[in-house]
Order: sequence, then structure tokens, then C-alpha cells
Amino acid sequence: QMMKNYLLGLIILIGFSCALGQGNWTIIGRDLATILGGVSFISETEGWLSGAANGYGPVILYTNNSGQNWTQQNTQLDTLAFLAIEVNEDYNGIASGLGIVGLASGSAYTTDGQNWNTSKTNTYVAAFQSVGVAAENQTWQVGTWAPGDGNGFLTSTDNGLTDNKTNWATNALARYGSFPAGNLATAFLSGGDFPDTSANYDVPAGHSLYHIRHNLALAFSEEKTYKFVRPKYTGAQKAVKVNVNSRFAPRPPTPPPPPVVQWWAAVQSTFDQGTTWNTLFNQTSFDPLAGLYFNQISFTDNNNGWVVGQGQYDNGTSYGVIYSTTNGGQNWTDQLYVLNGEITDIEMTSATNGWAAGGVFPANGKGAFEGQFWQTTDGGNTWTPTGGDLKDFMALSISVAGDVVYAVGVNNLGLSSVAKYTPSQ
Repeated sequence: QMMKNYLLGLIILIGFSCALGQGNWTIIGRDLATILGGVSFISETEGWLSGAANGYGPVILYTNNSGQNWTQQNTQLDTLAFLAIEVNEDYNGIASGLGIVGLASGSAYTTDGQNWNTSKTNTYVAAFQSVGVAAENQTWQVGTWAPGDGNGFLTSTDNGLTDNKTNWATNALARYGSFPAGNLATAFLSGGDFPDTSANYDVPAGHSLYHIRHNLALAFSEEKTYKFVRPKYTGAQKAVKVNVNSRFAPRPPTPPPPPVVQWWAAVQSTFDQGTTWNTLFNQTSFDPLAGLYFNQISFTDNNNGWVVGQGQYDNGTSYGVIYSTTNGGQNWTDQLYVLNGEITDIEMTSATNGWAAGGVFPANGKGAFEGQFWQTTDGGNTWTPTGGDLKDFMALSISVAGDVVYAVGVNNLGLSSVAKYTPSQ
């Protein structure tokens, strides 16, 4: 009888594991906008995308039929691009993104999911890659801004009529945030730095670069033209020693310049809206060839949290990683490594269930990348590749809506697409 019970349990476990990986990812929209950076769905059928269109500027797209049709919603905001968006089930929402001098970075707010009003507190140079709604009329956005050398988060309790600007307690760039308590007091921020590789990009004439990640940048112009670009593959980079011997008389030694942090991975928390900060993760590297930085962060409560990032080994191989904590960041465990790739986004819907997204690159740097997605039902102890690889698609952001997941991403040519995961029936 014990053997029968064991075999029955094994069959059930195997069946569950197989079921977890069933379903398919498909592209449901191409060229909806020149660039797409944000996605937010409140049900399997209703959701929003944010981005920008050439010659027009920032756009917000809406669907109520699972992406079969999209309607552009008017934001009336003369800024550069929306990189992030979130709308909750009560139709309170915020979209924000990138701005430069002359095209101030403002935010757009909605209380009905249809009409968007612009912020009254525009910043003049800014980059926000993470936004959210903590409660009714309580919104937040994480990034950097000027004037004021801002680096942290902005909060508002009146849909952008006024805001509160708060720096976090590190010089690493603030990039993403998680506000799990349903208010603006409790926040977990992730971020970091990576080496500047601008010289490796083919930048269209008249365009500037904003680095979304280490190997992806947004080329943009004041005329509101856009393109996602990635660096040219230059092979595995090696440090080179220079022979300083010469036939000339020796010169007095020159003091070496102070070391510069090349990579930085940071996580901090606050429970009083930024008055005090707790350092939960802080890793730096002075080696331009090897290090780590963080992308998205997701906490479901004050104890259980996850953060995803991208690193590089000194032989030029990139990797993606998921770290988790069950004690509020006092200790971290690495749960998943992805070689020759990166992990860009994570959304945990509970302390046990969630999704992560990213992709892998060809080992020789040539050809198209492949989007990959992972699902967990045990808090990340196991991450199961789900839905198969999505060819020529690198996920930027995901939104989980029940059993369905939506993602926006970019292909090898710098064009944006929308993908959808549908579980098998």
C-alpha cells in the first residue's frame, strides 16, 4: 500500500510539473508604436501599453478584448516617452518616463482608465523606468531627475498636482521600486550602475542615447524620433597590460587615478517614506569587464522579496540572476542563473506564485535573441521555463493577469512587439 501511495504521489507531482510548463507565448501585436516600454493588465482582457511614436511623442494604448484591438488614449503631454505604466483595478493609474531639456518629463494620471491628466510638477531632465499605484490617488515613480540631482522616488497623493521628491541613501542609480504595504511609507528600491558602452552603439545621426540596460539603449531626438539599439558585439574583452619600458630616461611616477565603480547592485528599504533608509544589498565592482547591477524588484510583504539583475563575467559572458529573501533583505539566496542572457522583469503575485522574464543572446553575439519566461509556484525554489522560447523577442516588461501574462519587448531590429501567454486548456 505504501508503494502504491508513493507511485500515485509521484504521478501527481510529475503531472503538476508538466502542467506548469504548458501553454504558449505568441506575438499579438507588432508596430503598435515605435517603442513600447510599459504594460499593465487588470484582467485577462483589459490592459494598457505605454511608449512613444515617431513624430508624435508619448502614447498610451488601451484594449478591452485581449489585444485584438488597441485604442490610443490622449495624454496631451509634450514630453519625450513613457517608459512605464500601471493601472489598478479601480482604474487609478500613472504613466511616466523620459524627458530632456525642452521636452520636460511629466507624468500622466487617470482615475477612470480612459482620461489622462498631466502632472503639474514636471521635471526638466528625468528618467523613470518604474511607476505604481499604492492606493487611491497615491502614486509613485522611481528614477532620476533634475533640477535637484534627484535619485530615488517621487510620490503624489493628488494625482500629480503636487509631489514629494525623495533621494535614496546611495549614489547608485535608482531604477525600480516595490511598495507592498498599500501605502507610500513602505518602499523597496533596486538599482545600480554598469559601464558606459556608448562607443559600441550605432547611433542614428542627431540622436542621443538613454541606456535602458547594459546592452540596450533608446536612441531619441528632440524631434521625437526613437529607436531601440543594442551594442555591436566586439568579442570577449580581455584586460591588456601595457609595457611601460622604453629607451628614454624614466619619468617621475604619476599617481594612478582613484578607482571608479563600474558595476553596482543595490537594494534599500524605507518604512517612513524615505526619512531613513536600510541597506539590504550593496555590491560594487571596479572591473569594467565583470560585475552586477539590478533591474526589477518585487516584494509581496515586508519579508518576502525578489530582485532580478544582469551581470557579466570577465570573459565577456553575460548572465541573468534572481535573488530572493524571506527576512526583509537581511539575507539573500540566488535562485536562478541564465548564462548568455539577462532577466529584466519579475512580478510576484503572492509569496509563492510569480513570473520572471528576460532572454538569451547568441553565444557569438550574432543573430537574434530569444525571449524566455519562467514561472514559480513555490516562492522561487524552482523556476520553470514556461511557454517555450519566443524568437527574436527580448522582454522588457510583463504584466500577470490571472493565468494569462502579457509582455512588451524589442526585436533584433529595435522594433517593439506585444506578446501573450495563454495556458493550455
